[in-house]
Amino acid sequence: MYKFELRNSALRMTLVIISVIGGNLILTGQTISAGLDFTMMVCENEAVSTCGINTTGQLGNGTNVSSYIPVVVGFSLTDIIAVSAGGEHSLALKSDGTLKAWGRNSFGELGTNGSNNINTNPLNVIGLSNVTSISAGYNASIALTSDGKVWTWGFNEDGGLGQGNNLDLSVPTLVESIENGQEVSMFSRHTLVLKNDSTVWSAGLNGYGQLGIGSIASSNTFTMVSGITNAIAVASGGSHSLVLVDGGIILAFGRSSNGQLATDGTISSALPDTVRGIQDVVKISAGKDFSMALLADSTVWMWGRNNSGQLGNNSTSQSNVPVQVIGLSQVVEISAGDAHSLAKTADGSIWAWGNGAIGVLGSGSSANSLVPIEIIPFCGAPTNFEETNLSNFKIFPNPSDGRVNIQVENFLSKGQIFVHNILGQEVLNSSINSPSLDLDLSHLNKGIYLISMNLNGGTHQSKLVLN
Repeated sequence: MYKFELRNSALRMTLVIISVIGGNLILTGQTISAGLDFTMMVCENEAVSTCGINTTGQLGNGTNVSSYIPVVVGFSLTDIIAVSAGGEHSLALKSDGTLKAWGRNSFGELGTNGSNNINTNPLNVIGLSNVTSISAGYNASIALTSDGKVWTWGFNEDGGLGQGNNLDLSVPTLVESIENGQEVSMFSRHTLVLKNDSTVWSAGLNGYGQLGIGSIASSNTFTMVSGITNAIAVASGGSHSLVLVDGGIILAFGRSSNGQLATDGTISSALPDTVRGIQDVVKISAGKDFSMALLADSTVWMWGRNNSGQLGNNSTSQSNVPVQVIGLSQVVEISAGDAHSLAKTADGSIWAWGNGAIGVLGSGSSANSLVPIEIIPFCGAPTNFEETNLSNFKIFPNPSDGRVNIQVENFLSKGQIFVHNILGQEVLNSSINSPSLDLDLSHLNKGIYLISMNLNGGTHQSKLVLN
C-alpha cells in the first residue's frame, strides 16, 4: 500500500493507492458529496458542513429549515473522514470506522431501526464497525467493512439491496452472496460493487440495462457485469453505470437518453461500452443523467444532461461527448448529484455548479450556475471554541446582557452571521449589510455562544458570553 497524507491550512486529505493489504481494504471515501438538492462537505476540523433542502433533516443541524448557505452539522459530529449524500438522507463515516446517519427514514435508510421519518440530528447506524466505504442512494444505503463484506439497508422494491428478496430493511444486513468487496456505489435504484479481483457486480432495477448483464431484467441478487475483469472504480447513476478500468478508460452502460454514456449518441446499452473522447481518467462520478470524470492532468470533463448547467461548460445544451468544465485545475475530488456538481481542488477550495434550487450551491440564492462558483463550508467551532480572525470584527459588550453591537473592519460586501450554542445548535442567523450590526440576543439563556460570520470570503468566529 502507498499512502500519502497531505496537510495544509485549508485541507486534510488522505490518498490511498493500491489499498489492499492481505485482502483487507484500507479505503478513504468522498469528502464532498452532491445529493438530491443538497450538498455535504467534510471540514478541515473533521466536522461536516451542509447546504440546500432540509425538509427531512438531511442537513443535520437540528432543524428542518432549508439553508441557502452552508451550515454545520451538530458539534457532536466529529472525526468524520467521508460523507455520502442520498436522496433525503445523509451518511458520515467516522475515523474509528463507525457510521452516522440522519434525515429521512421512511424505508429504514438510516439503519437505526427507528420509526421517525424525520431525523434532524446524527444517529448511530446499528451494528456496523470497521466501515471503509459508504454510499447513500435515494432511499437506501450500502457500506463495506474492512473484511470485504457488504451491508445494505433501506428501500428494496427493485432488489437493489441484493439480498435475494424485495423486502425493505431498517438495519444493515449482510449480503451473503458478495465477498471480498473493494468499493460500493448506490445512487437511485441499482447498486454496484467492485470486488478485489477487479470484477464488478450489480443488483436492482434494470429497465435500461444499467446492471450491465446483457438484458433489461431486474435482479434482487448480485450478478457479475459482463466482460469486466480489470475494474478500478465504479459509479452508479440514476439509470446508468460507469466503471473505470486499467489504462484510464471508462466503460458505461444503461440509459443514454441524454448522452450520459457517451458511447454512441443517445443509444442505451445493456452491455459495457467504451466512453468516447476521453482517456487518462483517474476518478469517476455518475449523476442522475450525466457523468463526470477527473483526468490525470487534474482537469474535469463531463457529459450528458445539462438543463441546469451541471456540465459546467457555460451552456445548458446536453452533450453526447465529454466537455471540459470551465475554469477548474488542480482538482483532486469530484461528485455528481441529481442536477448539480462539486469539485475540490488541491488547495482545499470547493466548487459547485448546476442547479441552485433551495441553496444547494451554497451561494445564498437559488440561482443556477453554468460555471463553477466557490462554496465556502461553515465548519462551526472546534470543540474548544477556538476564535479566528478576531482583528476583522469586534463584539461589544462581551460579556453581555443580551444586546450586542458588532463592528466589522474592512467591510467589503454583505455576508451572513450565525449564532450557535455550545451544543452546536443554530439559535440565530441574520444577514449583515453594513460595517455595524446590532443584535438582540436577550431571549437566549445565559451561557457561552459562538458567533460566526461568513464575510469577505472567509469565516470569522468569536465567543460571546451572555450573563
